[in-house]
Amino acid sequence: MENKFSIIAIVLGISLGVFVFILLRDVFLWYFKINVRIKLMEEQSRLLRKLANESEP
Repeated sequence: MENKFSIIAIVLGISLGVFVFILLRDVFLWYFKINVRIKLMEEQSRLLRKLANESEP
C-alpha cells in the first residue's frame, strides 16, 4: 500500500514540475519578446532621428 502512495507522489511531483516549467517558460519568453521589441523600437527611433536631421537644410 505504501509503495502505491509513493508512486502516486512521484507521478504528481513530475506532473507539477512539468506544469511549472511550461508556465515559467511562457512567462520568460513573453518577457524577452517585449525586451527585443523595445530594443528594435529604440533603434528605429534613432534611425528616424538621424534621417530627419540629414534631410534638414
